[in-house]
Amino acid sequence: MKDSRYLIRMPRDVSDFDPFGMLIQERTFSATAYRFGFNGQEKENQISDVDGGHLSFRYRIEDARLGRFLSVDPLSAKYPGNSTYCFAENRVIWAMELEGLEAYYNSEGEKYSDADVKTYLKKEVDKENTNVLVFDLKQVEVAPARTQGPQPDPQIKTVAGEVVDLQMTENQLLNRANWAYGEGGGQLLRHYAHAIKNLSEHGPSKYRGWNSEEEMYERSMTHGVKVTDPETKKTKTEIVNMYSGYFNGLDGSPFAKSFANARKTGEYTPKMEVAIAETIKAKLGTSSDPTNGAWQWKGGGPAKRQYASTTNNYTNKTFVPTDASGNIVDETKAVFFHLFHELKE
Repeated sequence: MKDSRYLIRMPRDVSDFDPFGMLIQERTFSATAYRFGFNGQEKENQISDVDGGHLSFRYRIEDARLGRFLSVDPLSAKYPGNSTYCFAENRVIWAMELEGLEAYYNSEGEKYSDADVKTYLKKEVDKENTNVLVFDLKQVEVAPARTQGPQPDPQIKTVAGEVVDLQMTENQLLNRANWAYGEGGGQLLRHYAHAIKNLSEHGPSKYRGWNSEEEMYERSMTHGVKVTDPETKKTKTEIVNMYSGYFNGLDGSPFAKSFANARKTGEYTPKMEVAIAETIKAKLGTSSDPTNGAWQWKGGGPAKRQYASTTNNYTNKTFVPTDASGNIVDETKAVFFHLFHELKE
């Protein structure tokens, strides 16, 4: 009789949860002392004798047995319609709790209002200190409950898919979008978003990176101004730094100022929203780089285009010709040229 042997693979850890995150003991076993539970949060088992009975979120601890946080929402005054202790606004079947995070965008860079995704993110914290979350929104068809008579149409729910930390605060994100919009005059936003991202990674030289985003702006956000000496009548070009007033709407091009002013109210034009979207996609690497890795840029008419094409100081050059409206055209019809390049080091 032939001997038969079987290899049986057994999982090391199995966890099943009730809707608010408490472990269902009859459906849970672990070969290791696993520290994390529902939503990937660390278990606080020293509070009670129940494994996974309490979960440590970023700002508060939840009692998973009750589906309530132990402390009052620190920003409850801004949300008087919500319970100060509730978890995911009690919508645990199709919502998730992303505790204490305010800046939220989908994978295309579109920001959602609090009313749109309040079941995912309902708190507001300092935009200087909280990183932006980017997530894919997925439409899920929910079957209607069985009732007598005609069946109602299925409800379509929006749920969050993969969530990615952009590793930038919202102010840092909007600064980059503001710069891209201002430099390109509201055009070629993908080009400028990638060029700024490339500059942020390149640093002031190939030998070191930037100490901060602010240093990048302080050293790069400059332009030349022609000044005439009243005595000698000679004209010279002075380099002016725009950083101090650029993001306040006090300096830069009219486009830069309009974006900076829109930030004060949050009322962005469709083109401005595209600038934000392209900045997010450039940072995540989900869009192709039309500048071929360039981290410098210039703009001007045909004369500047001629100079840029002959100088040896610029390498990896990409010329983008546009008409008066900013549309990409054939070079013979262009009135303006955008140049993306690197510097010989």
